[in-house]
Amino acid sequence: VELMIEYPVSGPGPDGTLLSGYVDLLAAGPFGFVVVDFKTDPPPDGDPEQAYPAYAAQLRGYVDLLAPIKDPRGSVRAFLLFTASGRMFEFRV
Repeated sequence: VELMIEYPVSGPGPDGTLLSGYVDLLAAGPFGFVVVDFKTDPPPDGDPEQAYPAYAAQLRGYVDLLAPIKDPRGSVRAFLLFTASGRMFEFRV
């Protein structure tokens, strides 16, 4: 497994504009990719996708930008890690 911090991603967005950003932590291996985005906000009591829809969209963007370079046998999983509590939530992307 290879771990990369502040991994740069860029590519075309759905409307053709250029999207770019940095994945806080990217794990790559034969299983595919694991994207972890660190957040300092308090963790939600309920569904994190409903509590933080902008973060869900950000993770989906990262997954979309990584999809062309992943091994077709692997997957891309995406998580938010709330640093104040250490709680981590997986997002369905």
